[in-house]
Amino acid sequence: TAAVEVLEALGYRVEIPQEFVCCGLTWHSTGQLDMTRRVLEHTAKVMRPYLDRGLPIIGVEPSCTVMLNSEATELSPNPDLARLAQATVPFSEFIVPRIKEQVDAGKIVPGDVSALTQVHCHEKSLGDPSQSAQLLDALGVDEEHIATGCCGLAGNWGFEKGHAEVSMALGERELFPRVREATEEGKLVIADGFSCRTQIEQGTGTAAKHIAEIVRDVLKGQPQAGQKARD
Repeated sequence: TAAVEVLEALGYRVEIPQEFVCCGLTWHSTGQLDMTRRVLEHTAKVMRPYLDRGLPIIGVEPSCTVMLNSEATELSPNPDLARLAQATVPFSEFIVPRIKEQVDAGKIVPGDVSALTQVHCHEKSLGDPSQSAQLLDALGVDEEHIATGCCGLAGNWGFEKGHAEVSMALGERELFPRVREATEEGKLVIADGFSCRTQIEQGTGTAAKHIAEIVRDVLKGQPQAGQKARD
């Protein structure tokens, strides 16, 4: 809902498909390629009317966005999937030009906030995390990144039998200690990936925020954790 609120605040009318749509990653990550193709082709069929109207498709979850942008077209020659791939834009990339314009025009007052960011593995390897970095910078968010990469959950892998201990150990390399430290210091913790937020909450008890929630709160002028002290 935060992403919808932000887009509407920026003057867009948001339409959400009423039928089942999915990027197919759930099946793709476990090697069920035939099922992945069926899911993707159904999604393409549902999205066809929106594509025919030339609407941009806004991706909020990094793994879903990357799946639609790059991997979906490798699994099926469906022409609507190619159109969907071209139309799908990550949330941050879509709004950052408008946010910068409004900041420059004085319509948005940047905050003065410190944050720790966990970039999703898919976004880091196949996407463009620099768009989110530009967005946070425009909004006055001073961020640091987790350097070690994967949170350790890796989709459903960390939930599978025999993987939990390794999953938590991967989180303890850097992510969990840094999140605990950031929380103690009152910093925001940002993680756009659902799996990353799940892992962070299970490993530290901290509820990380999606970047859309940060943007929404700045637009509303709401005070946030991580707000720096002012003289």
